[in-house]
Amino acid sequence: MAILKIVRDSGYSDRLRAYQVILDGAKIGEVRDDQTQQFAISPGQHTLSLKIDWCGSKTIDFTVAGDEEIWFEAKSNLRGLKIFAALWYVIFDRHSYLLLEGVCDCRKRSNRPAAVSFSLTTSGSVSRCCMRNPAFGDLLRLVLGAVENADDLDRVL
Repeated sequence: MAILKIVRDSGYSDRLRAYQVILDGAKIGEVRDDQTQQFAISPGQHTLSLKIDWCGSKTIDFTVAGDEEIWFEAKSNLRGLKIFAALWYVIFDRHSYLLLEGVCDCRKRSNRPAAVSFSLTTSGSVSRCCMRNPAFGDLLRLVLGAVENADDLDRVL
């Protein structure tokens, strides 16, 4: 069996409510504030989304192998000043109220998704899956453009 892990961070909005985990159109469980839930799923293609009341996340399609472990990070989209847009999300953009993102391998190592992390490949390119902020990724690629191997990284940084 494959393993599906949902890591929910702690946030002010929805702190007291659980997110329903919807796999292939059926509820398979819930994840609460600052909690990680693990579900055994069958290998193959799946769709995943989160739901809270009548709002939720966009649906993500993914494929998982027989003994693979796949991780997703769940959080409210109402952060910072977006908290004042709550009514907008509830009425007009209810499928963006929650944010569901895949977690790449390098962020799994700490057992919690990192705020910012990157990995340098042997070709000197930066793994895009580790970039939360595309602008940061572009800047990092620019800085690392002169880096030919991992030893040069100390010189640049």
